[in-house]
Amino acid sequence: MRDPAYINIYHIARLDNPVGPIQTAVIFKCSRPALVGTSHTSLRDVLDLAKHAQAAGADLIMVWPPYYGPRTEDGVRAFYEYVSERVDIGICIYSTTLAELGYFLTPELVARLAAIDNICAVKEASLNLNGYSAMMERVGHLLPVSCPLEEYHLYGLMTFGPKIVPNFLLGSSRPLYMQNQEHPYCAEFFQAVERGDFGGARESLRFILKISQRLHGRYLTKGGHNVALTKYITGLFGMAAGPVRPPLSAPPQEEIDEAIAVLTDAKLLPKVAAVS
Repeated sequence: MRDPAYINIYHIARLDNPVGPIQTAVIFKCSRPALVGTSHTSLRDVLDLAKHAQAAGADLIMVWPPYYGPRTEDGVRAFYEYVSERVDIGICIYSTTLAELGYFLTPELVARLAAIDNICAVKEASLNLNGYSAMMERVGHLLPVSCPLEEYHLYGLMTFGPKIVPNFLLGSSRPLYMQNQEHPYCAEFFQAVERGDFGGARESLRFILKISQRLHGRYLTKGGHNVALTKYITGLFGMAAGPVRPPLSAPPQEEIDEAIAVLTDAKLLPKVAAVS
């Protein structure tokens, strides 16, 4: 995977008809791997979804640790071993302190998981530099460790170097609504990194962070993603986001108005009225 890339995750929301999201991931992968989220707290359902993904042509699956109920490190390792022994494609794992996930894969546990043959990358989202650095120090030589945030990627390159830091970001939502064709902030960031122009990368990063702090980062600090607002915003960019499903509810109008103002100020949206 030589070209720098944002590798998005296509999550499967329904067990009775998982094929649609998987086919979407495979069709639109272009030159990038098709990474399909097959996470579930039920081991049997994870395996069913993983097999669907593999049969449809996915390159990789993202498997979260079980996110509900009693769990132990040995049990979580056995969970991943069970899936790994029954699929033939790569498995990415997710280590985060976000409360919405519910189980933190520590650097030591990730090092144990790295010994499983087809576990091939870890998405790291501890959301602090100490946690990111600890993961890099412990397993960066064993697995690609990718944080989905550009600021961590730049820090990683400066601290650990390109031999350790992979040239892709796993599961970042920012490119979906923090750039457009006229102002490709995320693409320009990675192009600057590829050239070794870290001054240019910092310049692009400032634009990204200015938007992110209002629409993304402040919700992460509360322990989760504002999925409802993200779906609304991506709809403004012409994507078929659709309505949120229970137990979520539509974002409040004040959040919508603020998001439109932020994106308009960043020249990512035309100056039009919000559609409620």
